[in-house]
Amino acid sequence: MWIKKSLPEMETETRGRRLGAGLAVITTICLLYVFGLPHARFNIPMIARAAVILAVVVGLLAWHRRAHWRQLHATVRVCDQCNVVKAAGDQAACVCGGAFIPLGEMKWLEMPPIQETAAPKNRLRPAPAV
Repeated sequence: MWIKKSLPEMETETRGRRLGAGLAVITTICLLYVFGLPHARFNIPMIARAAVILAVVVGLLAWHRRAHWRQLHATVRVCDQCNVVKAAGDQAACVCGGAFIPLGEMKWLEMPPIQETAAPKNRLRPAPAV
């Protein structure tokens, strides 16, 4: 069953994506710094380091922005009432009257199987007194 993600869940996903992008930037900066040390006899001029760092940061920001844009403009949508999934289209409302929500804002929830309770077996009852 499709249910809408809560605001904290969506914020956690956004925070995770930003953290990943930030770690990639920090790793790139550290690698550039380490490989440009003078003791390694491989001097990278400071202007070249700055240019590479700037290019990497711009590339990562563009990558992050593109991923965010794709998520917002995803063509797969789910009806919030009848759980019908649809692909691209201009239809804003479902036939059942529900609204289509982007798939990125929904999550799948597995419902536990329904266990039927067995009716109690007929137990021996004492014979009625005569």
